Amino acid sequence: MAIAMGLFDRGKDPQSDQNDKFAQLAGRIEALADRLHRHAAMCRYPQMAKVVDELATQQDRHVKSFKSSLADRNLWPRPPAALAHEGSNDWGRLSGDLNELATVGDELHREAIRWEGVDRTVAAALDRAGDEDADYEAELRKVALKCDPQALD
Repeated sequence: MAIAMGLFDRGKDPQSDQNDKFAQLAGRIEALADRLHRHAAMCRYPQMAKVVDELATQQDRHVKSFKSSLADRNLWPRPPAALAHEGSNDWGRLSGDLNELATVGDELHREAIRWEGVDRTVAAALDRAGDEDADYEAELRKVALKCDPQALD
């Protein structure tokens, strides 16, 4: 039986694996956008909420673009498992969002490299999204530091 399983693994289409990774990444971005919208509504200060909501809207644009590319391949975003705890205050929520944004940004750049030889349009969209996330990461970091309970003003 183990030999048969090995034969199936060898016959697996590498493009299918790449599509799966893309669908999972799109799902993570979609979950991040939803999470950011929720956290923007929960922000204590309107100016902080505005920055977080702008970031969520940017993530929505990424998801829309990626959904189009996935639809061309008869795929859809695959949502990740829900987080057990999102944070009980602005600091906790935004710190978690910042961590997820940084992780997703890194993955966007890695996926862009993988897609370079397959579809340059998808690779360019992934790379551009990663660059935009890096810019927003700095903005979100500033907002998160403003609500850090240990920060000195």
